[in-house]
Order: sequence, then structure tokens, then C-alpha cells
Amino acid sequence: MFVKQMNFPANHVPKNYRNALPVQERNAPSKLMQPKLCSVTVNPTRMPTLRFHVGANRKLDATVKALDSFLGQALDDRLAKISSLETKHEDGEGAEPLIDVLLLNKKSDDIRLTLDRDTMKALLLDMYVAGTQTTAALLEWSVAELLANPHVLKKLTTEIRTIVKDKQVITNDELDQIEYLKAVVTEAARLHPPGPVLSTRITTEDVNVMGYDIAKGTRVYINAWAIGRDPKVWDRPNEFMPERFMGDSISFLKHDFKLLTFGAGRRGCSGKTFALAVIEHFIANMLCKFDLVLPDGVTKDDVDLTETIGLSNRPKFPLLALVKPRT
Repeated sequence: MFVKQMNFPANHVPKNYRNALPVQERNAPSKLMQPKLCSVTVNPTRMPTLRFHVGANRKLDATVKALDSFLGQALDDRLAKISSLETKHEDGEGAEPLIDVLLLNKKSDDIRLTLDRDTMKALLLDMYVAGTQTTAALLEWSVAELLANPHVLKKLTTEIRTIVKDKQVITNDELDQIEYLKAVVTEAARLHPPGPVLSTRITTEDVNVMGYDIAKGTRVYINAWAIGRDPKVWDRPNEFMPERFMGDSISFLKHDFKLLTFGAGRRGCSGKTFALAVIEHFIANMLCKFDLVLPDGVTKDDVDLTETIGLSNRPKFPLLALVKPRT
């Protein structure tokens, strides 16, 4: 819950929900981003260090209350517009917004559903945070690495246009054929995991790992960023080389502990398939119809890949890029 609150993407919040709140609560999502309540120091040779800033508890409590009010207002606003189970939706051609699906299911007589108000708030928070912030971060890193490696960008663009040709809509079958795109996204995720430190684990029994005795009840931090750049595991680990994943058995969908961007096992990220699909569709559609280029006077060496240090990993400086109609 704490980690999620730090990464709430305020830019995805509908304006009508914000404006319906009291003035002091309208910017609640933005407050979750700044000021920072804590920070994480990630060092490949040391355990990650979590530091709480002065006044963090007070600020966190106030932010949580404002966010709870914000999500409650969102539910009330949509509920007021739902008059029956056959509600017509205004958000697309027959598409049902997630919030409407939750509210309609709550009204159903299916005894298997136990969606109370607090549960729906938690689900909405998960979608706003885990479903958008991390996906957006990985998408930005993928595009940044393509601009910093023009030979990779050229190869990917050629492959996409060869497979898709002049079609306006890219189908899932065609997307599955673009193997190099999957390799590009996987390589970006290896180098720049959106969450450099995975969720905390606690040992349930005494265990010995590689000669180290770890007592029961020990809090364990897993440094996914360091694992993804470990020279004992990866050849030339700091270089962007999508080719390393071409024809390789390493996959996010398998339990391969060399690649822990989305975690692993039963506690792994349940939204990894969604995130990868969104990123691959975006890049494929963009490069199919447009040329991705740097602004005039900017070279690949000017692309700054400096990372932020915190609970989430995003570029420290804004990425500047242009898209032009394909030539």
C-alpha cells in the first residue's frame, strides 16, 4: 500500500472527479508524488536502504485520507449515472469502464462476489497505480533506448513495417510475429526495471542461502536492478542488446530468476501480460505509421539515460523526441 501511494499517476485522474472534491483535496493524487515521503538507495554491492523523511507519517496519513475521499467520490459519481444493469456507456463503442463493471457486479445476485466499497477502492487504486505508472515507465525507457541506439531502432522499424505493411490496425497475430519487438521490450525491462527493489519478503523458517544463515522472520529485499546487471549472469550487462533474447528461453512468463522485472512465483506481478501488451501495441503502431527521431541538433549521445533513485525507476530527465509521418 505504501509503495503504491508513492507512485500514483495523477495525470491519469479524470478532471471531473478532481473538481467534485473539496478544494483542499483536489490535488490529492499529486500530493502522492511530492513531496517525497521516503526514498530508496539501490547499490549493487549492498542491501537497498529505505529512508523515511521527517514528518512522513503525518503527511502519509493526510494523503491517505484525501485519496480515500477522492476514490469514494469517483464511485459515487459513477453510481449516480447507473440506473440499471443495461446502462449505456459513454466511454467507447460498447466498452465498459472498470469502475462500472465493479459497481454493476456489486448489484448482481451472484453470491460469489464480495465487492464492498473498500474492496472496489483498492481495485481502482491498483489499476491507477500498478496498471499505469509502471507500464508508462517501461514504455518511456523502451523509447529512450531506441533513440540512444539508432541501429536497433532501424532494425525494429524495418521488421514491423515488413510484417504489418500498410495495414491501419495491427492484429495480435501480427504482433506475435514481431519477435524483435519483444526482445527490445525485454531488454529495456532488464536494464531499467520500473520497480528496482521488489516487494519485501519475510522468511518463514531458518534457511541457508549460498553459505549465509538467514533466520526465520528476517525481512528480505530483492534487488532486481542489480540482478539484471550482474556480469556473472549477463554478457556485457550494461549494453542495450535485444539480440540476447532472440531465440532465448528466458521469458517474463517463466520462472527465470535472472529476469525479475515482474517478480516471480505466486507473488509475481499479475499485470505483466497487460503491461507488455500495451507497450508492444504502442511501439508497433507508432513505428508502423511514423518515424521516431530526435529533435534537430540532438544526437544519440545526448540521450540521457540517468535513472531516478527511489521506489520507482523513471528517467531523471524528460525524454525529448519527435514523430514524423513515415517516409
